[in-house]
Amino acid sequence: MKLSVSMWTFQELIYGGEMDFAAFADYCASRNVRFVELLDFWVQDKLDDCLDILKARGLSPAVWSICNDFVQTDEAQRQHQMHYMIEQIDIARKIGAPVMRVFSGDVKEGVAFEEGIASIQACYAPCVRYAEKNGIVLCLENHGVFAARSAEVAGLLDRYPSPYFRSAFDTANFLFVDENVGQAAERLKGRVGLVHLKDYRLSDKEGEGWPSLNNVWYTGCPLGQGDVAFADVLATLRSGGFDGTASIELECEDPIASCDASIAYLRREGYAQ
Repeated sequence: MKLSVSMWTFQELIYGGEMDFAAFADYCASRNVRFVELLDFWVQDKLDDCLDILKARGLSPAVWSICNDFVQTDEAQRQHQMHYMIEQIDIARKIGAPVMRVFSGDVKEGVAFEEGIASIQACYAPCVRYAEKNGIVLCLENHGVFAARSAEVAGLLDRYPSPYFRSAFDTANFLFVDENVGQAAERLKGRVGLVHLKDYRLSDKEGEGWPSLNNVWYTGCPLGQGDVAFADVLATLRSGGFDGTASIELECEDPIASCDASIAYLRREGYAQ
């Protein structure tokens, strides 16, 4: 399993101006994490400079993450989103990231679930073909509404069966749709191209943190301190052949200390070097 750290782990520091890209790279290098997950909206306008920073520290991009929205009823907007993804596949190839994290799409007022799924399916058809030609694996994250549960992710993957269209398995996002993470791993094993390592614990009181659909409240925490059974989940994914990138993507207070604790946990348990 190739260990990576996602920039999203430090979202509060980056948005607050307390961490720039060089500081993010310094953090990863100082913890002997050699791979990083980059988010397009933070680095695309200064991409060459960022790549120079990574190279100087011996780091490599393992994942290029984008925020496409394929729920579009307007054909011009649909074409725009497909063009955006194809451009991003070109960037992933340019920077040497073999995996690109992608989404399904956002809920729109007046757009029925079935209509949203149809739009997502139509958009992915040319994008998967383009990814195949360019050797970039599109990894669909369980996120939002249209690809929230493992069955929905599997349904979209079934539409275009390809080794270049796989699951980005977010270990904690299943909690927020009240799906057992272990059962989700069983359903998607053999189809996972990227793992987002994230953990949440039950909140001490209702209203603290973030609620699931069934109003169960969770609080972000370092890996191994929450409700995700990593030993079982990772064993299941490995039994399906997963040996790719696992990227730490936390949503915690004190992100540096939380990431440090998470790296230590992964190494102590033998999940990563």
